[in-house]
Amino acid sequence: MNLCRAFYVNVALVLAAYAVCYLLGQGPLAHLYTPEWTSRRIWFVFAPATLAVAMFGPPRAWWWSLAGYPVGVLLGELIGLPLYRAALARLEDQLRDPSYQQDWQPGHPGWWITILVFLAATVIGWLVQRRRQAGVTCSRA
Repeated sequence: MNLCRAFYVNVALVLAAYAVCYLLGQGPLAHLYTPEWTSRRIWFVFAPATLAVAMFGPPRAWWWSLAGYPVGVLLGELIGLPLYRAALARLEDQLRDPSYQQDWQPGHPGWWITILVFLAATVIGWLVQRRRQAGVTCSRA
């Protein structure tokens, strides 16, 4: 495949994949915190990072970045929801005391879990593909 054509195919695949993720996050998964929150930020945070890897990084490194988004969303929701529920239960216990002055709101940590997993996958993908491109292997002869 022509190198220029492969570049445009990679960019089109990244945009199409994130468009599907956006539609899922704003549609059937909108009732869940992490998919809805991250889908509103796809075009400002996640897609530009993956596009940068697709345009300037080693070949196929963008697959890692792209895979980091749904894995991060899944982990963010699975880990973040119990943490949020525990914080909410703690707040409800505190609010039972009439003298308690509420000075905090519980937060759902799914968004930062998603971002950390996404960034880790992007960096790992870049490094792994760069090593493969250079022909360096971890096996000992």
